[in-house]
Amino acid sequence: MKRHGVLFSAAVAGALLLVGCDSSDPEPLSFVPADTPYLFADLEVADDSTRDALLAQSNASLPRNVAMLRNAASDLEAENQTSLAGVLGVLADEIDGKNSYQDVMSDIGLALDQHSAIYGEGLIPVMRGGVEDAEQYRAFLDRLAAAADTPFQEATLDDADYRTAALGDSPFQLISRVDEGTAVLSIAPTELDDEALRRILGLTQPDESAESAGRLQALVDDKAYLPYALGYLDLQRIIALVAAGEDPMLRAAQAMDSSGDVEQLSSSCQADLDRLAARAPELSVGFTEIESDHMVQRTDLALAEDLTAALSEIQVALPGLGREKPAGPFDIAVALPMKELRDLMVAQTRYVRDNPFTCEALADLNAEADELANQANMLAMPPFGSLRGFRLVLDDLSADGPFGQAKGRGAAIVATDNPTGLLAVGQMAVPQLANVQLDADGKATALPDELGSLAGADGAWAAMTDSAIGVAVGKRENDRLESLLKAPTGDAGQLMNLHITGDMYGKWMGLIDAFEDGQDATSERYLESLQSETDRIDTMDISVRMTSDGLAFESRTDWNE
Repeated sequence: MKRHGVLFSAAVAGALLLVGCDSSDPEPLSFVPADTPYLFADLEVADDSTRDALLAQSNASLPRNVAMLRNAASDLEAENQTSLAGVLGVLADEIDGKNSYQDVMSDIGLALDQHSAIYGEGLIPVMRGGVEDAEQYRAFLDRLAAAADTPFQEATLDDADYRTAALGDSPFQLISRVDEGTAVLSIAPTELDDEALRRILGLTQPDESAESAGRLQALVDDKAYLPYALGYLDLQRIIALVAAGEDPMLRAAQAMDSSGDVEQLSSSCQADLDRLAARAPELSVGFTEIESDHMVQRTDLALAEDLTAALSEIQVALPGLGREKPAGPFDIAVALPMKELRDLMVAQTRYVRDNPFTCEALADLNAEADELANQANMLAMPPFGSLRGFRLVLDDLSADGPFGQAKGRGAAIVATDNPTGLLAVGQMAVPQLANVQLDADGKATALPDELGSLAGADGAWAAMTDSAIGVAVGKRENDRLESLLKAPTGDAGQLMNLHITGDMYGKWMGLIDAFEDGQDATSERYLESLQSETDRIDTMDISVRMTSDGLAFESRTDWNE
């Protein structure tokens, strides 16, 4: 039953995210404490066209989400977790057959033309959003509670009505309130003082709010996020709450896992956790472009200055890392500046050796630092020590039936400070390469036919320059290989570029299907729904770069007309 309560909590948390994407009059942020450890909200209400574009990707995944929910429900039924299986079944029923999440939210009574926020009252998750039809919304929650056999109970605080539902025999409860068009939903400990409950219900407001602190607006200004569906995890604040050991949510979880024994962390543990949190203090997400035919999402992981300085100024000499356009339907370039990565690992492990963690719970990190130091030394050994990165371009991908041979047509290159040394290693590992001679002129040389047949392709080639070596398989891929070796290298801090078309993504899924011919019906439904989703995708592009502030991930999805 305890596991049931935790899993049901996770299911309801998923429902919170489902309904919290868009939309309560511009008031939610005034109820959010400025020091909240996490916040996802909007600063402006999106117009209809922006909202439709914002939800296009989620709407495309509707069939897959239904399949995932039904698969999870089936697994839980097999484990006799019938209550939670019923909850997931209700969630699946709510979205099955719907054309969009706009329809889903409308059917459960939530408003689309108002602000919303998901945030932490400490570690306690709270959702505030607009309600269009209070009775429909209450009925939705009642269906979830009935499926879990945890009916709501009526309660009152300061003349304000609200409802609670116990989550099995776990120390958690669901708290719900609807007032003047605003819904509040929270998963909170059952042991909760009235002041904390007042803050969750919105009966009292924080001394300083997220609205007055302006942290979301700062993200818009600093990261170029649009004012819709953005947010952050304050990793330092989360760690501080965990280290202090006084947060009601944490204490409830500890009591559940340790039969009521709640241990207070020592001051040395708190200091060590603060030290770890300072290495990566914040994770933020937002959209930088939202259009009807494409959208661009950005994720930023803030890192300590000594981590960013090691990689933000490096310009890796990997052909294609700085490409302006992709060379094929699947094109990935990844920087692996091994020397700099090794130097970074050595510096970090040396610091831990000189300043070991004193907290007993983190003592293993000291031993892991020693092991990492040994691994860092291995990275200096050839051919690893000379690596700079790799690029793979695929023009085609398929398989001959279930468990059949995978076929491909494309090229791969490896950037290295010692291409002749890497060739020598390859010749020792693959006897068919023993007699291959390559000049550092970038010209393709034919390889023995049997190497091409390994990839189910006609022909195989290799080529080398003074900073890279590459191979290609398939008809006319020799020209592709020579072209790739001439491609521009990356800009400073660029670490990865990935491009894949919807058609190629579908082929990857088909390849998985071919190698899993014995899968059950639920897996087949999932793959079918995933294929339907990929049919709507024209292209997807992902880039990763190290800036002076930390890692920046950017993903762009273009939709078919």
